[in-house]
Amino acid sequence: QGPTLLKAGKMTVFYAKDGGSATTGSSNIERLEVDDKVYVKSNTQVATGDRGTFDMKTEVLVMTGKEVVLSDGPNVLVGCKLTVQMQSGEAQVDGCKKGTEQGSGRVMMSITPGSQNQSGSQNQNQ
Repeated sequence: QGPTLLKAGKMTVFYAKDGGSATTGSSNIERLEVDDKVYVKSNTQVATGDRGTFDMKTEVLVMTGKEVVLSDGPNVLVGCKLTVQMQSGEAQVDGCKKGTEQGSGRVMMSITPGSQNQSGSQNQNQ
């Protein structure tokens, strides 16, 4: 999927039990936790949210927040939880829970007709 840029106001790095340290350059990272204006860019896709986790072993990114936005060019999905399988590029957006409801609310989506043809071979499972 190419390089991924991750920005956040706060980032906590969790190392695997067998060690690793940012100071020694050994980077056996198990997971990252990010908070405070999270921004992730990979290829043409940009995601923003309030907080997130990235599991280095499974390469799964989960972002949550009051409003999580995933955009790919002119196409936009808005919900409260985004789960991305970084290896395949498959993304799932879940809606926001309403009050004490167990189910999730609606996901808002804006798609520009014909935009899939312009974006090349991007995975369209959004």
